[in-house]
Amino acid sequence: MKEKSRNFEESRSAYQVSIIIPAFNEERSIGSCLDAIATLRTADAEFEVLVIDNGSADRTVEIARNYAGCLNLRTVVEPGVHVSVLRNTGARLATGKYLAFVDADCIVSPHWLANLIGRFRQNERGIWGAHYQIPASSTWIARAWYGKTGASGPTSYVPGGTLAISRSHFLMLGGFDEDIQTNEDYEFCRRARDHGLITWADPSLATIHLGTPQTLTAFFQKQRWHGTHVFKVFWGALPKLRNVTTVVYTLYVLSTLAGVAAGLAAWAVYHSIIVLLWAASALTCGAAAAGCWRAFSERRIRTAPQLSILYLAFGIARVCSLTSMGRKEKTPRPRSSCTSLIS
Repeated sequence: MKEKSRNFEESRSAYQVSIIIPAFNEERSIGSCLDAIATLRTADAEFEVLVIDNGSADRTVEIARNYAGCLNLRTVVEPGVHVSVLRNTGARLATGKYLAFVDADCIVSPHWLANLIGRFRQNERGIWGAHYQIPASSTWIARAWYGKTGASGPTSYVPGGTLAISRSHFLMLGGFDEDIQTNEDYEFCRRARDHGLITWADPSLATIHLGTPQTLTAFFQKQRWHGTHVFKVFWGALPKLRNVTTVVYTLYVLSTLAGVAAGLAAWAVYHSIIVLLWAASALTCGAAAAGCWRAFSERRIRTAPQLSILYLAFGIARVCSLTSMGRKEKTPRPRSSCTSLIS
């Protein structure tokens, strides 16, 4: 991938940690997110909070501004850009030695910040984070797909909603890629690894993700959206084969769906069901194989049937996401586009 320069500048650290929260129409969760941050068991003077809003049409900004009295908080509105731009804007305005990115629908634990500072004291050369935890009342869909407790140690990536890095290393990497709408956290972590940094997963740094899909429809929609730029990241760094597993599975599902379509045509014209049966079997068997492999690898054998269903939905959703590849996207707004400094 051709890396673009970012307009970041070194600044003297006024806080230990800058917590950066991108938000868009999150009035149902931003209060819970900031409540948890306000009760972190560490001195308030050690961290600041920056809420970077993407032009919300609801009460997200109003709710966030109400926390200025109990948090070192600033709220900035920058509408119509990708989440990577929101995170980069927060980093540009931050004064902390470390940058911690938390999504507006995530809940940190009381000891999250103390644990994070402790991890950086052990090793500053890398990215710290964890995969999300799911809400306690989650459905079988969330438990099967997202319910595996994250391992501890080096990992390929951590989600952007629970990712922390030193400001100096963030500047070195040039921030998140602003040309991609999704998959920006994976691309960032892989680029960090190319620069000799290590991404560390630590379950003590996990946040509860209130936005975890709880229905099959929500799961499908989220996977379709997440797949928007998976192929773009893959083609942008083709020799490194980033996202290769997902790309291969998506192409497999695409080929079987094409076979199903051909089988339906053959059935209608020639009254032959053979092609349709073969294609449908290949589609379902591929999903079942993926589900069983993951269930066995995670030592959660009982989830194999559920994961098989979800891999079928996942594959079809990622095929549907290919339809957005040819759409022209809005060009990210320039760095001077912060339209209002609210608090």
